[in-house]
Amino acid sequence: MRKIVIIIITLFIYNLALADESGWIDKGSYKYQLLKYDNLQLVGPSYDKKEFYTYNANGIVRIWDLESGFLKDSIVLDSIPNRIYFSKDCKTIVLSYWINNYYSQKIVVLNFGTKDTISTDTISIFPVFCEYAKYVGFSEYKEQTFLFDYASKYNKLFLGTYNSLSGTYGAGSLVYMHSGYLCIFDVEKDTLILTKGIICEGIKQFIYDQNDLYFSYDSDDETHYPHNYPTQYYSSYGLMKYSLDSSKLKKVFGYEKNTLLPSFLKISDIYTFFHLDLMLYKSNNKFCYYDLKNNVIIEEKSIPSLSNSYCQIVERNLLVTQESNQLNFYRVNTADLLNTIELPIQVDKILSINNNIIAYNKKGEIMLLKVDNFVSIKSDDKDREIIVQPNPASDYIEINLERCQTLSKCLTSEIKIYTPFGECVIDLTPTPFLTGEGLRIDISHLPVGMYFIQIGNYSEKFVVVR
Repeated sequence: MRKIVIIIITLFIYNLALADESGWIDKGSYKYQLLKYDNLQLVGPSYDKKEFYTYNANGIVRIWDLESGFLKDSIVLDSIPNRIYFSKDCKTIVLSYWINNYYSQKIVVLNFGTKDTISTDTISIFPVFCEYAKYVGFSEYKEQTFLFDYASKYNKLFLGTYNSLSGTYGAGSLVYMHSGYLCIFDVEKDTLILTKGIICEGIKQFIYDQNDLYFSYDSDDETHYPHNYPTQYYSSYGLMKYSLDSSKLKKVFGYEKNTLLPSFLKISDIYTFFHLDLMLYKSNNKFCYYDLKNNVIIEEKSIPSLSNSYCQIVERNLLVTQESNQLNFYRVNTADLLNTIELPIQVDKILSINNNIIAYNKKGEIMLLKVDNFVSIKSDDKDREIIVQPNPASDYIEINLERCQTLSKCLTSEIKIYTPFGECVIDLTPTPFLTGEGLRIDISHLPVGMYFIQIGNYSEKFVVVR
């Protein structure tokens, strides 16, 4: 009896240890699992490997296999940070701490598969300067000038906000941007390498990568009119690129726009996709691509409600926006809507990795969507046995079977239309009379989105738009 109890306890502990290794549950058009960890704060993709990383508020970083969804390894941080940043290759993370108006950071090199992680503790603790300076009544510009002079003299970095970190500059260095100042801080030597002022008002966001600095900006000018005329807000916004060589900062590229905007519209977001050599620059309901290799901005395109959406680039010509649990797929060069799908979970954020979309929320619910299951970017009628026209469509579709090699089987097969989640929404059984010229099917009652039509062994995608 005692042996049986021991075996049961052992099995219980073993199952508990593997409780987070359920892997993906295949739902056909998507894969899903509940990671069993509340307060999932961050997911980081590894573009070189088929892996992704998660971080929870309990201070544990986990690495997962992308294809199977199984847990591969995990490490426990020795202290829980206020914010965490994954590097692009997910080999290092930067931990940020905010304690009593002081800010410090720590670089941790992730060595999964070993008992310990190699960590570099940086970092001087330094006072946070941003909104805090305004509260104590200092002039922002004068106070910053004083702080930078003081920082250079005493080899300390007295600036930054808890979210001002951008990336690394060489080995063991951190790069900061704050109110027009670029600062490079040597972590190992605890010294300030470079401080440069950039003449540009309203810097909103910046990214540093391999000696190239990108930042977006907007500068608002409020104009008042007498009597009953409404106040107007003029906004100048744009994207800049600088090249940093030793101590020289050279402007390489500039994209600037002036516009008249209501004050409540969101301005200037940058999404970087270095693995695709692309950057997405968003302002209100407009977006434009930036080709990082050729320093070329593709013409601005407009998408409704883009200002409230989170964006991802999956392929060079595919843009995905997320609002709540709804994903919208757009063709970039035309801004045409290709598909709209409703996810079965509430989504806090999405990211793209290896032609997949990962959607997750703080509950630990995570979905993996293969983009090919929802959108076909390249479409050639010559390669299709079933031709659906028009596509996209709103009221009806016509099915053309003239290229079907087994036409006789198609003519006697049932016709069904499915959603991406496998729900049959149209079932034409018994099969209506078909000819080689085709059949018209009423789809006016179907919601906007993508569907699959299946006839025998053949299937094709089509999109319903309104």
